[in-house]
Amino acid sequence: MDKMKNVGSACTEQSRGAESLEKEELKLKGESIESMDVVGDEVKEAGHVDLSSQVGAESEGLAQDQRIEGEKGVQTDTELERVTRELDKAKAEINRFKDLYMRSAADSENFKRQKEKQFMEILKYAEEPVIKLMIQILDDFSRALKSVKDESVLDAKKVVDGLQLIEHKFVKLLEERGVKKIESQGKKMDVRYHEALAQIEKEGVEPETIVEVFEEGYELHDRTKMAKRDYYDVLGVPRNVTTDELKQAYRKLAVKYHPDKNPNDNTVEAKFKEVNEAYEVLSDSDKRARYDQFGHAGVGSSAASDKGNPFSGGQAGGFSDISDIFESFFGGGGRDPLGRSRKRKRGMGTKGNDLQIKMKLTLEEIALGVEKTIKVKHDVVCTSCNGSGASGGGHDTCSTCKGEGEVRYVSNSMFGQVVNVQTCPNCGGEGRVIKNKCTSCYGRGAVAGESTVKVNIPAGVVTGNYLTLEHRGNAGNNGGPAGDLIIQIIEEEHKVFKRQGNDIICVLDIPYSKAVLGTKVEVVTIEGTKEQINIPAGTPVGYEFVLNGKGVGVLNQKRRGAMRVKINIEVPSKVSSREKELLLELEQIAEQQRNKKTPFEKYVLDIKKIRESPSEVKAMLVSRKLHNEVSKIDKLLELDAIRRTTAIRADSLKMIRNQVSAEIAKLKKAHDNVAEKIHDMKRVSDEISELDTKLRKIENEEREILLYLPNLLHESVHKGTSADDNTVVREELSFRRTFNFEAKDHLTLGTNLCLFDFTRSSKVSGSGFPFYLGKGASLERALINFMLDFHLERHGYTEVFPPFFVNEESLIGTGQFPKFRDQVYSIDGFDLFPIPTAEVPITNLYRNEILPMTDLPKKLVGYSACFRSEAGNYGKDVKGLLRVHEFNKVEMVVFSLPEYSYTYLEQLRQEAEDILIALKLPYRVLSLCSADTGAGAAKCYDLEVWSEAENKYLEVSSCSNFESFQSRRSNIRFKREEKAKPEFVHTLNGSGLATSRLFVALLEHYQTKEGTVVVPDVLKPYLKIDIII
Repeated sequence: MDKMKNVGSACTEQSRGAESLEKEELKLKGESIESMDVVGDEVKEAGHVDLSSQVGAESEGLAQDQRIEGEKGVQTDTELERVTRELDKAKAEINRFKDLYMRSAADSENFKRQKEKQFMEILKYAEEPVIKLMIQILDDFSRALKSVKDESVLDAKKVVDGLQLIEHKFVKLLEERGVKKIESQGKKMDVRYHEALAQIEKEGVEPETIVEVFEEGYELHDRTKMAKRDYYDVLGVPRNVTTDELKQAYRKLAVKYHPDKNPNDNTVEAKFKEVNEAYEVLSDSDKRARYDQFGHAGVGSSAASDKGNPFSGGQAGGFSDISDIFESFFGGGGRDPLGRSRKRKRGMGTKGNDLQIKMKLTLEEIALGVEKTIKVKHDVVCTSCNGSGASGGGHDTCSTCKGEGEVRYVSNSMFGQVVNVQTCPNCGGEGRVIKNKCTSCYGRGAVAGESTVKVNIPAGVVTGNYLTLEHRGNAGNNGGPAGDLIIQIIEEEHKVFKRQGNDIICVLDIPYSKAVLGTKVEVVTIEGTKEQINIPAGTPVGYEFVLNGKGVGVLNQKRRGAMRVKINIEVPSKVSSREKELLLELEQIAEQQRNKKTPFEKYVLDIKKIRESPSEVKAMLVSRKLHNEVSKIDKLLELDAIRRTTAIRADSLKMIRNQVSAEIAKLKKAHDNVAEKIHDMKRVSDEISELDTKLRKIENEEREILLYLPNLLHESVHKGTSADDNTVVREELSFRRTFNFEAKDHLTLGTNLCLFDFTRSSKVSGSGFPFYLGKGASLERALINFMLDFHLERHGYTEVFPPFFVNEESLIGTGQFPKFRDQVYSIDGFDLFPIPTAEVPITNLYRNEILPMTDLPKKLVGYSACFRSEAGNYGKDVKGLLRVHEFNKVEMVVFSLPEYSYTYLEQLRQEAEDILIALKLPYRVLSLCSADTGAGAAKCYDLEVWSEAENKYLEVSSCSNFESFQSRRSNIRFKREEKAKPEFVHTLNGSGLATSRLFVALLEHYQTKEGTVVVPDVLKPYLKIDIII
């Protein structure tokens, strides 16, 4: 390589320095010598003469001249001695330079070998540094685009258009080599990627912990598709295999995987090609030697059928070597980073210029995809000269480069003379020039023309996307391919719909009366179909109805986003006199209601309600099958009567004590006797103390009973005696599968695929604590991230990440304590408990606070691990993940105005359903009966997913309205106005969803006959694989 030659030239330059010193010494006698020849980068033989012998010969000539001069009387003996000493010094200096030259030559050879080794390493892993360089360039382009603020300026607009086009070309190159742009930004490259890449190359399999994330905005995907199996492993032979053994192994596998022998197996063709490819390399001694040293990179351009190799020259658009990489990215000519010339092949045609156009699309076209026919004005091949640009006499050899297409010139550098190569400026690298230009195209080889082009626009494109139609741009030169037609997408604004990602937003105006009374309306979707929406009574402003699958198609996927219909209540600008009377009457009724207790207060379980309607409370307990609690109501009423009587007696005595204390003060001032009154007051104080102690005891007993009592049920909850009486609201069976093989349960599937290990986890934590491994851990994490993203992006929640430990007051606030204390783990000596659900910390976030009415509703979502001792449930559905002590869950919590809480309950249930719909799992929704509704809930829905192996439904979510049950215990209130009396908010929560049983359903529903598990479409972006094997 030229850089190695330059090092040699540097050493030669040092030798020339020694010669120069010798000349200067010899000039003492007016003598001169011939300098040594140096041509180009190579040192000729004259540069390697023995310098010491040459100096010796010159010394003899000098001595002879001195004798002649001495005869003439010009030179004295003293002067001769001085010259001799100088000559000896020159000899010593020359010898020193000679030694230096020899050492430099050895260092140069070592340097050359070192660089050659580095070059092969670069070649082996060329794709990684090149992609990193490309990403840095793309980041620079992105910053440049952001810096151009005023697009109305012509020059700035040109910069924007130019950079966008260049960025598009670079992105296209990256995509061809396994890199795609992603939406998320700010990710940093992980240095472990290179190690993982090396592991792939070495072992031919994907490491379980591979890190494949590059710098800002890009990630490497499907890397394993590019990784090739070790050729020795393909043939099943050791690395020291002999030629005969290699042939024998090849013949055996070739017969085994021959397509003719396996007509019904679609996989054998790929295996047959793989066997042939491996044998072609290993049977060739040279290729085998390169493969043993450098792996697949050493034979990338020559191995058969190597279209997937990043260094191949096949149709996959790969690189043949490091020069090809830089030529593809930065054009031909010049020199590559290792100093080698990239000579262009003379006579080869060049690709035509790309043509960029802008295409406006309606939202309808973008949502569904469309095929458009356009007319394109561009350069087409000249038919008169067939693109050669010449007429009659054809071409002459270029006089400048003599047909080489390149010119060379020599320049001096610190390392010596360097030969530089450039494309010939006269012929443009063609090596020939046109004799007579074509009269039609005037030597261009192309003329202006027009073509009709059909363009298939996929659904889901956005403004700024580019579509590339290869070879539909301007005609190439000298028979080369045409450039590309690059279409930039421009999305037109829609009059009715607004796009938000892949969702479509539609605002539906309804009259105030319809919002209050409820109604049914029809909405027109983006494709023109009509969908009916049932608007329940009391629907608030801003409420959203979600129509799944009616939005914009997801780019390169078969699914679509949702259509989100937002409710807006119409307010008339003018009203008639009759309408005004009705509105005033309505306002008077509303004012009367505000001065009374609001209707929701009848569901608040406080002592006043029990005192006023004990029979209603007892009936509620009976409907919940809490017969043992009925007697507590009578006990509570008894304690309440005693407490009230005791409180009256204590308050009376305190009033008397205050009056007498004032009298004693007056008597003391008048110097009267106060001893008797003080004695009487001491007895009064003692009695007050006894009454206060008794009162505290009674209040504690009352509070204990009240804390154990459940919430009152909503009037819509039907009565029942067990879970068998729950009502099925909806059953989604369209996703149900029919298996043509014996389906395995999740425990068998997970164990075979190494997704979890319950045996070892019991050693670590005991039974009921799952230990997820490998792809199992990745799947669990993917589920959590998907559900969080789904609720944040589609349902308008705010994310929280709560603590996993809370104090006792928090558990009392949400209703777990004291009744379910045995279900919760505790830490001795600390007022801390592992949470049974994220509902506890999220709800208590606003404990003892008064919220502005404008802050409601608050919709919070958060992930947490959940810990439950499940006392009393041992032996019940304990297999695998069906019942565990620790599991992961995404929780939705809503703080609502009381009058809207049941509207949000329906929305909460639908949001949980949306997750199961997105995962395409069969499920059903249950409305729980009175006996099965949780103690704190006024109404509850359960969502259950179907288990193929268990042949039954498994609960994955509960969505409940607690009304003021939790807010009263936690003292969470709001004010309708600044001076208004605080009221209790209504709290709702729902699982969105719990992962453990969802994990069970996914494995069993998506299992294959081979025992693998297909990854659901919505989880593929998170797992980055299509199947778990």
